Amino acid sequence: MEIKRITNLEPYLADLIALLQNAVDGGASIGFLPPLVSAEARAYWLEVNTALQGTNRVMLIALEHNLVVGTVQLDLVSRANGLHRAEVAKLMVHSDFRRQGIAQALLQQIELEALQQYRTTLILDTRVGDPSENLYTKFGWQKAGVIPEYIRSETRLFDATVYMYRLLLEHHPITVEVESVYSEDAANLINQLTLELRGRYPEDPQQGAARFKPEDLDVPNAAFVVARVGGVAVGCAAIRPLSADTTELKRMFVHPNLRGRGLGAKILLKLEQVAPSLGMRTIRLETGDRNPEAVALYEKNGYSRISAFPPYEDDTWSICMEKILEQ
Repeated sequence: MEIKRITNLEPYLADLIALLQNAVDGGASIGFLPPLVSAEARAYWLEVNTALQGTNRVMLIALEHNLVVGTVQLDLVSRANGLHRAEVAKLMVHSDFRRQGIAQALLQQIELEALQQYRTTLILDTRVGDPSENLYTKFGWQKAGVIPEYIRSETRLFDATVYMYRLLLEHHPITVEVESVYSEDAANLINQLTLELRGRYPEDPQQGAARFKPEDLDVPNAAFVVARVGGVAVGCAAIRPLSADTTELKRMFVHPNLRGRGLGAKILLKLEQVAPSLGMRTIRLETGDRNPEAVALYEKNGYSRISAFPPYEDDTWSICMEKILEQ
């Protein structure tokens, strides 16, 4: 069995039509009423295919000997206050292939897809009492509440639906480890930081890029760390020596969707553990007056403001800080 992400479902259209009909005619509550005719199923999948051409829909299929036997979708919230959320939808497995772990495999993979999109809060809804409710509960989904008379069933009566959620940071390992600054993940994170800072400081389009290059870490006693959730890179930072016992924190970044979850503190703690092993007793840093959340993070973790150190003396927006490490 193979789990595959697709961006064009037309090569699988016939299988998907049959899968949807099998699910609906078998009693699944996924937005349709039985009997589901092929034309209605086809129209639905063509709508999904259009959505897949955008940036807010992810779709996985499960293949068994090149036959589509299962699928699930992920709708990414596009509003500014919900960019950390996504909705799991249309999980279905053909009745001939159930109880083989396919639904679990689809759910596990869609969580990784969500993390790769920096989404950490997942929601879904399903009909109360359906086998799917037990399935989600078994795999760690939490019930948020029940809405009565929400779904019209095949009997033309109304059924209740239950909303469920899963907080991925509670179920996927968070790691912060020393890694190469030359990796693809490192380049992606550093680039995201540079783009964000350019938005905050448009008068300085370089915004630190000219003051940090990966090769700056090709010196003794430098280090680069990457924070990961479930293996997905979500943050980074570096230290490079300023003197024999003082190092500078550079390129500190956590993806905006994951801020406020303690990841920044974990990155700082890791570097504060690494720095003494490199002979460093003090960590210095420079941030800007338009980065209030960064200033708050550093102050909360024991960094104090100091006079500007080279080369930041003439930067009117610069805020310099340091922390003397415990020996």
